[in-house]
Amino acid sequence: MVASTVVIVDQVTKFLVVSSMSLGDTIPVLPWLALHYITNRGVAFGMFRQFGDVLLPLSLAICGVIIFVYRTVETRRLWVRIALALQVGGAIGNVIDRVRLGAVVDFIEFHIDELQFHFAIFNVADSAICVGVVMLVAALLIQNEG
Repeated sequence: MVASTVVIVDQVTKFLVVSSMSLGDTIPVLPWLALHYITNRGVAFGMFRQFGDVLLPLSLAICGVIIFVYRTVETRRLWVRIALALQVGGAIGNVIDRVRLGAVVDFIEFHIDELQFHFAIFNVADSAICVGVVMLVAALLIQNEG
């Protein structure tokens, strides 16, 4: 259910951006947040753009590994299962873009103009993957301490 929710929210938000904005458009939302529609052939936060063509099969393989690991994790390890579900939901959301569009739609931009700080533009799927990784690391560290 977690992975499905991530995919749905990710795809709905991307659909809204693509259908209401032109590529490159920016809409200020808050002083530190804007909607900025771009596409990205790299991975999360635009890294590894030069490997765009190999990212689709690699993403599919990673999804398969995460799903396999998820199925081996005991049901009582809820935080680990949620973390993996967030990661696979985000990966699937971005895979859908790669298959449909040849690139991933990104649109969330955090910035602090006074400091000339602009974080990489990202999307809901990227956020889910990152939150999932942090949750997984935390769950594994807590387990190893206990």
